[in-house]
Amino acid sequence: MHFSRALGPWIPPLLLFGLWYATSTYVGTSRLPSPYTTAKLLISSASRDSIIEAQGGGEGGYLPHVSSTAIAVFKSVSVGGISAIILALAVNHFRRLRAVTNVVLGLLKGLPPLIFVPFAAVSLAGTNDVRLLSVLIYSHITLLVYALNGLSAVDKNLLCLAALLGAGRVRRAFTVELPSILPGLLGPFRLVTAFGLGVSIVAEYLVSPTGIGRVMKYALAFSNVGLILVGVVWTVLTALVCDAIVVTIFCLFLRGTDRRTLVAWMARENG
Repeated sequence: MHFSRALGPWIPPLLLFGLWYATSTYVGTSRLPSPYTTAKLLISSASRDSIIEAQGGGEGGYLPHVSSTAIAVFKSVSVGGISAIILALAVNHFRRLRAVTNVVLGLLKGLPPLIFVPFAAVSLAGTNDVRLLSVLIYSHITLLVYALNGLSAVDKNLLCLAALLGAGRVRRAFTVELPSILPGLLGPFRLVTAFGLGVSIVAEYLVSPTGIGRVMKYALAFSNVGLILVGVVWTVLTALVCDAIVVTIFCLFLRGTDRRTLVAWMARENG
């Protein structure tokens, strides 16, 4: 029983590696390198690779491009998420702003995430700002929708109690509403980070001078399937690291944000 529980999380990756190995054997390693060959290339290309160097990607190998992608995604999602939460709190208190925001979101929230990449590429071609702007716009719009939905479900009794205790709009926003919606935003933040990574890689492939997507473009120019697979592996690892960072940050922010404690604190503050 205990053995099956311990083995459970390892079954999907083991099946994936088994399928990968079987497919590689069937189609040939020239078309699909085996897991062992890919792992060797992953290690050897991390610090230096001739294809990356020949294409102008620098002498540092894959790692500088991986870190560039991870930092860009984290910056964009952070700025987009924080600005979305602040805007949602403001919209929740001003009817006119809410009406305008609802109209704009009605036009934008149905659009696919990658639709923003061409517009950013036209205005910021040849720079890393393309991926930053693309991920920022996508994360801001998506998280704004989730934040507004969370605010609509905030306990009205808590808001009334805070108002009776003398709390103004700003205090209610940051001591009642924000702690109420934060737990529900963990899932959306994780989802946006994962999809934002994909948007960033597409933008890098198209125009950005650095990043995982750019190296994949170098590899495709040389028809190097192994280097493309290494990029896929780095993408998965980057996604896992970014997800762990998001969860850790949320755990720190959610610590001690029990709403009853906050209301009791406001009661003491207001005598």
